[in-house]
Amino acid sequence: MPTDEIVFDPPHILNAKKGDIVLNPGCGIVAKLLRQVSPGQHFGHCGIMIDNGYHLVNATSSQGALEAAIAVDGVEPYEVLKYQWPGTIQQSINEAYEVGSDRIDPFGVLRNLKPFSFQAEGLECEGERTFSQVVQPPPLDEAWDPSIRDTLSAIADRAAAMNGHYRFFAYTDADIVNNGQYSAPDIPFAEWAYDLAPLPFTCSSLIWHAARSVGVLLEGDAQESADINPPGAIDGLYAYDATERRNAAVFLHGMIYNQVVESYSEDLIPTFVCQFETCATDAANQITNAFAFDWCGDEEGMKFEGETHSKDSMRWLDPGPGITVSPEDLMSWDGPDTGGVYGHHSDMQYQAGENVWVHRWAVSEGVGNVTGTAMYGGDPAFLVPLTMAGLTTAAHPAELGLVARFTFENIPAGPYRLQALDFGGLPLCLDMPVTVIAGETVELLNVVIADGPCPLAGTRRRIRVSGTINVTDDDPLWNDTGQCHVSATLELAPGERLIHTFETSRTDNRCCADEVGVVFTIELRPQLDIEAAAFPVKVYLKGRLWELRRGGCGSDEANNGGGERSNGVTVFADDPNGEEVSLTIHNLDEGGDKATIGLTIWNETIE
Repeated sequence: MPTDEIVFDPPHILNAKKGDIVLNPGCGIVAKLLRQVSPGQHFGHCGIMIDNGYHLVNATSSQGALEAAIAVDGVEPYEVLKYQWPGTIQQSINEAYEVGSDRIDPFGVLRNLKPFSFQAEGLECEGERTFSQVVQPPPLDEAWDPSIRDTLSAIADRAAAMNGHYRFFAYTDADIVNNGQYSAPDIPFAEWAYDLAPLPFTCSSLIWHAARSVGVLLEGDAQESADINPPGAIDGLYAYDATERRNAAVFLHGMIYNQVVESYSEDLIPTFVCQFETCATDAANQITNAFAFDWCGDEEGMKFEGETHSKDSMRWLDPGPGITVSPEDLMSWDGPDTGGVYGHHSDMQYQAGENVWVHRWAVSEGVGNVTGTAMYGGDPAFLVPLTMAGLTTAAHPAELGLVARFTFENIPAGPYRLQALDFGGLPLCLDMPVTVIAGETVELLNVVIADGPCPLAGTRRRIRVSGTINVTDDDPLWNDTGQCHVSATLELAPGERLIHTFETSRTDNRCCADEVGVVFTIELRPQLDIEAAAFPVKVYLKGRLWELRRGGCGSDEANNGGGERSNGVTVFADDPNGEEVSLTIHNLDEGGDKATIGLTIWNETIE
């Protein structure tokens, strides 16, 4: 029976059970790369459900962590490129698709990982619209043979138990996971992978390896008409010829080159240290060789035409064939009719988070009735549909047409809520608690129905922020200092994600001292696994220190001679003392330039 409790039902996938595979369309590096093979593919990421609808596991890479390692001479250290972080992670659907998961990378930087996204209207990339998919058994096959779901559950359990890093080269040879020489070694900058994530994966090879570990037939020897690519020599993998891989490599190299040039042009790296073409070519060579040959740097035993470092080599122009599995290839795996367990895919049915009333089983003491009259806009609410206890009725004319009367009969005793449904396409608001008494009739007179929809009291939160920023410009002869006071009042609902850039007392959102300034934002993310009426909020604080090139405070000429830092804190509901969070940012070069941000944050109920 219904209760007076409201909880937040977090985002989930209605048509994805444990062991089903979710495919995510994209426009990132991997997605655009896979569009270059023949035929072009549309999905850049995937994961496997580890329960019915709410959680998945996937192998992914942090683009921010990789970009942070692109220096003036390629990716440094090269191990960041070869053994990519974080690799395999388990996430709720809310984390994977909505708010991300906060993780600290091997260099101590807090990063937010959100590898999936969902658009009900599909994702448009390069003129094509693609809808998220769920790969699963055909519904009738599963209905006839429930053991299929047991097998899928075993695959999911195996995937959840695997620990691996993300490896670009697995898009050339997925079977490297079964070759111990490709496991992460115990060397500097790879220790994290050696300890926590030794196996090399892409998102799709993780699922392939889990399925193979369970002993599932995936493709077999025959190529069906629905198969995107010809089967490879190993079950569940597919062959990519040298020509399409060369086309993909040329595209990838050009895309990375252009992205690096663009980032350098924005002064992310000072131009006097690096010529655009040299820096961009180094990074593009290095990353493309990583995909093609697992050649990521100055590695022992690896060289080509006299070049010992992958950043200096054009070897990627001849990548040769590959045997691997992409996210889209998973749609080709066989169904039960040919010995497999998948074989079917459908558009994802994504359910956004919503507030729901809690229902609990209870022993009924008997039945009773509820009757009453309803008003809308000062007049009888004729024919307005009303619902209670899972039943629906309407208010009909009664007593010579002077009132609109409704009746619910034989309702099990207990507490319920009387609600109004939409009428003529218009939302209405009625949400009245009613207690049914066994053997009696409850009379409700002149129940007022208002325009809707009804708000759920107490579900929105008021977030108040107050604090101070102190900035120091450290010069050899004297120090300049600046101080700004900031405050903000924000509102947040369950499921909402809010980013707020602070306006300070300085021009262009900078609190600065002479030639040093700071810009910072806070991001608010509801913690949705706790009762929505008083949910805690995760506050993610991110600031950047700027070295102003000229013009001093208020100048819009700036580069990143300074640094960037982030910090996070959970602010619990209705704590009168609030929660304090601070962040100190130092410049990247030698010197004492710094900014200190100190905030107090309150999470209050909106009455």
